Amino acid sequence: MLASLFKRAFGVVFLDNVRLLEIMSALNLIQWARILLTEPHLLERDNYAGFQNLGAAPWAVLLLTVSALQIVPMLMEFRHAATVRFAAMCFAGGAWLVIALNFIGSGTSTTAEYNYLLLSTLCLISGAYLGWKSSSTH
Repeated sequence: MLASLFKRAFGVVFLDNVRLLEIMSALNLIQWARILLTEPHLLERDNYAGFQNLGAAPWAVLLLTVSALQIVPMLMEFRHAATVRFAAMCFAGGAWLVIALNFIGSGTSTTAEYNYLLLSTLCLISGAYLGWKSSSTH
């Protein structure tokens, strides 16, 4: 039974070239949303100033929506799953770009801006791949 569960999980995670990045992006977006909802005072810091205009809760809802768009087509089979995955990866790429640009604009030099720029680029490239190769979904 454990071997069967492991085999099924392995099949979900490594079904195609993009799946692992989708999972990582979705889980990270969920954590961002959780932090914004549970610690909204973070927006008072300089390196989060770009998020202040919209507020913590709307940002959290946006990030949770994008992560749901990434997770749902991974877990459910439906006709346009590849199209939803393509759009979700593009939205995720945009979300990570906004996060990266926020850190860049804050003037606080950290590794965060480079990591989020890389994640944004990978999501956008992977989204383009999914749009181009619709057979990459189950």
